[in-house]
Amino acid sequence: MISLIIVVMWLGYRYLDVHQNEYTYEELLVVLWVPIGAIICYILNVYGHLGVVLSTAITGTVASFLPALNKKSDYLKKLPPAIYCGSFVGMSSLEIAPSIEFVVLAGMLSGVFLLLSKSIFQGIGGKLGMVAFGGVLMVSFVYWCYLWIV
Repeated sequence: MISLIIVVMWLGYRYLDVHQNEYTYEELLVVLWVPIGAIICYILNVYGHLGVVLSTAITGTVASFLPALNKKSDYLKKLPPAIYCGSFVGMSSLEIAPSIEFVVLAGMLSGVFLLLSKSIFQGIGGKLGMVAFGGVLMVSFVYWCYLWIV
């Protein structure tokens, strides 16, 4: 199974145009909105008792209206994907993300992943969720290693 996955990934990388030749970095101020989206979604979920789906839907919907505040602003147009990516981090269950500090760290790491993957896999669905999963997975691994050592 692993060999099949490796072959499919290699073929996709080799024959599909899934990345650009130039590598662009997202502005750091945009990436800072990933942990903010995570915090908002986590607060709505845990303290507002709205559930993960409704919490991320509210966070993403409110973020989608930010460019309407100033239609000429390029900065505001870049915020909704970053906030929505953060909302995927905030969807984590309490067993995985036991505290707001965990969510902040996972959101910051997801922001770094979003920054590094900005021009990779454009047009491929699921990128924001994958970035959020990577951030939560890495912070969970470090957290569980810490708990195991202590």
